[in-house]
Amino acid sequence: METNLTPAARLTRIFQIGLLCAAAFSSTLAHGQEAPARATFIGLSAGAGISLAPGSMQQLDMSQGSYLAPTGSPGAGLAVALLTRVQRGRWFAQPELRYQEVNSAPFEYPGGGGGYGSLFSGRPKRGFHARQLAVSALGGYSFGPHKQYYALLGPAVAFRQGNDGVATPNPADGANGSYAYVMDQAPEKTQVQLHAGVGRWGKHFDVELRYAYGLTPLVRQLDFNNQTYDFKVRASTLMLTLGYHLPL
Repeated sequence: METNLTPAARLTRIFQIGLLCAAAFSSTLAHGQEAPARATFIGLSAGAGISLAPGSMQQLDMSQGSYLAPTGSPGAGLAVALLTRVQRGRWFAQPELRYQEVNSAPFEYPGGGGGYGSLFSGRPKRGFHARQLAVSALGGYSFGPHKQYYALLGPAVAFRQGNDGVATPNPADGANGSYAYVMDQAPEKTQVQLHAGVGRWGKHFDVELRYAYGLTPLVRQLDFNNQTYDFKVRASTLMLTLGYHLPL
């Protein structure tokens, strides 16, 4: 096994292995199970995945010779959802209440090779972190020989749930004490998303691959040192989830 993988490459490799395991698992769960023609159920799903939070790549002048710029590399995503599905024939409606976390990849610090940049080369890397409670209204369609498979699509509105509790910086600490607070405060209070997914139906379980695309930015701007910087960051998450559902 390779040992020199970067954190982003290692995360991608783990996710690929998870997809293969889920495919085998869902085949066992759903074998011979047909989605009923009429179904109403309540369910709970949970999963993990990869998030992308590419930014505008505009440099942010935190201090002389010190900048922040997003890498656009994969971060991490987590989600837990309470959902209900009402199915009639092959079509269904699925409202959801979803708690989700999005972590962007750490930021880079250009200019670390010398000059002022080298003074900050030892700072820990940090990315955006957002906790959200999302309300979604999805619609879907079951297909396949026994209607074992389904696809769904619909909008969601996500509301930010607090911050990470980074203390307000002391002005005497300079940029070393300020950048974490600036990034912690940056995520928007609301974000509009578009969710799409495909899955496989089991008797009480289903396995789903869900993609949540940020229609509006996760971050629009950063406020630092009495200045506002346009710093748009979009967040999209690819999530593999396992759901459990019971008839109503």
